[in-house]
Amino acid sequence: MFLMKRIISNHLSLNFWKRDEDDILVIWNQGDFELDCMLWYLNGIEPRIQFTIEKEKDGCLPFLDIHIRRESGQLVTK
Repeated sequence: MFLMKRIISNHLSLNFWKRDEDDILVIWNQGDFELDCMLWYLNGIEPRIQFTIEKEKDGCLPFLDIHIRRESGQLVTK
């Protein structure tokens, strides 16, 4: 839990952060380069904990058993 608080407090550019066990959903409004830098930062904190990223494709992103789609600036789940 300390790691999550440290990350969130150091990176206020995160618009949304939801964690479920080892899965984290983040809404990121910065660019792809900044997202890659964030992944590099996260993976450098503790070598035994490594993060991966799955980016949305065509406005859609599966997360756990939920299908998340972006429509007119809103998130729609199914």
